[in-house]
Amino acid sequence: MFSHALCCLLHMTVTVYEKGAEVVRMYKTLLGSSGFRRGMDLYFERHDGQAVTCEEFFAAMRDANDADFLNFLLWYSQAGTPQVKVSTSYNPDARTYSLKFSQEVPPTPGQPEKEPMFIPVVVGLLNSSGKDLPLSTVYHEGLLEIISTNEQPVFTTVLKVTKKEEEFVFSDVSERPIPSLLRGYSAPIRLDSDLTDSDLFFLLAHDSDEFNRWEAGQILARKLMLSLVTDVQNNKNLFLNLKFVDGIRSILLNSSLDKEFISKAITLPGEGEIMDLMEVADPDAVHTVRTFIRRQLALQLKEEFLFIVYSLIGGFCGSPVNFHAKDGSGYKFLGDIVLQLDKLNPQVASRMVSAFSRWRRYDEGRQALAQAELEKIMSANGLSENVYEIASKSLAA
Repeated sequence: MFSHALCCLLHMTVTVYEKGAEVVRMYKTLLGSSGFRRGMDLYFERHDGQAVTCEEFFAAMRDANDADFLNFLLWYSQAGTPQVKVSTSYNPDARTYSLKFSQEVPPTPGQPEKEPMFIPVVVGLLNSSGKDLPLSTVYHEGLLEIISTNEQPVFTTVLKVTKKEEEFVFSDVSERPIPSLLRGYSAPIRLDSDLTDSDLFFLLAHDSDEFNRWEAGQILARKLMLSLVTDVQNNKNLFLNLKFVDGIRSILLNSSLDKEFISKAITLPGEGEIMDLMEVADPDAVHTVRTFIRRQLALQLKEEFLFIVYSLIGGFCGSPVNFHAKDGSGYKFLGDIVLQLDKLNPQVASRMVSAFSRWRRYDEGRQALAQAELEKIMSANGLSENVYEIASKSLAA
C-alpha cells in the first residue's frame, strides 16, 4: 500500500519520481521516524484505496503531528532546484556561531518568479579534534530554541530555512567549529558555502556524516582535477596535493566506516563530470589528470590499499563455506590473489598462503583441489622466497 501511496503522489517521469521521493524523505527528516509513521497511519486511515492528491498527503503529515509546514507545498508546484548560500561567523567573546542562509530558485518556463522554499537543513558542528560538538540552543527569528533535552547531548539538529534570507545563531559554542551542512543530503538543493579548502579537508578526514564526508571529497577532487587540467594545458609538471592523499588515507584506515561507502568515497569524479564544468571541454587533458591522480594514490597509499585487501581476503578465508567451496572456487580465488600480490608485497602474500595450512583436515575432494592450488603457486615463475617457504611448508604439512 505504501508504494500505491507514492505512485499517487508522483507523476510518470523519472525526474518527478526522484523529486517526489526526496520530498517524502524530507517529511521524515522534519518529523522524525515516529512522526512520519503517525502521518502515514493517518494517511491510510483517511485515504486507503483512494486516488489522492499531494495536498491530502501533506495534510495527513501536518495534522498527525500538529506541524507548521508553511510553504512546504511549493516543492510540488514550483519547478527548479533551490540554490542556497551559507555564510558563517564565530564570536569568541559571546561564544556564538552564526549561519546565514540565502536562497533563490532560478526562473523556469512559465514560472519567471519563485517563492522561497521550505528547506530542512540538517546541521552538526565539529570541534578542532574532529568530534561533534553538543548543541544546546539556537536563536532564530527572535526566539531561543532549546535543542538538548533530558540532559542528553544532541549533536545534530534540523534548521528550517523558509525565507529568502535568515540567520541561525548557536550559543555556548566553546571554539570556532567547522559546520557539517546538509547532513544526509537532507534536501535536494544546490549548496554553496564559505567553507575553505582546509575546512573541506577537515570534513573529509573527520565528519561523522558519511554523505558530507563524501561530498567534501568530491568538491576537493573536482577543484584539484580542474587545477591540474590547467597545468596539463600549460605543460606544467603535475603534483598531487598531500592533504588530499591524507584525506583518502584517513578514510581507508577508518575501520568503522561501511565498506561500500569507502569504495565510493575514494572514487574520483568521472571525466564527463569534469568536462561539464569546463568552458571548453578537453577530454585528453582530463583523462591525463584522472589517470595521474589514480596512479599517485595507488603509489602513495600502497600499504593502506594492501591492508584493506588483506583484511577483505582474510575475512573471506575465515568463512568456511566460501573458502572451502566444494568446487574449489575459493582455493582458486585465493591462489590467484596470492600470485598477484606477490609481485607487490611478498610479506602480505605469504601471510595469505597460510590459509592453506590445514588443507589435509578436509575430505579427499577438497584436499585434491587445495593441493593442486598450492602446487600451482609453487610452480609460478618469479615466486618470492616468502611465498615459496609458506606454500612448501603448507604442502608438506
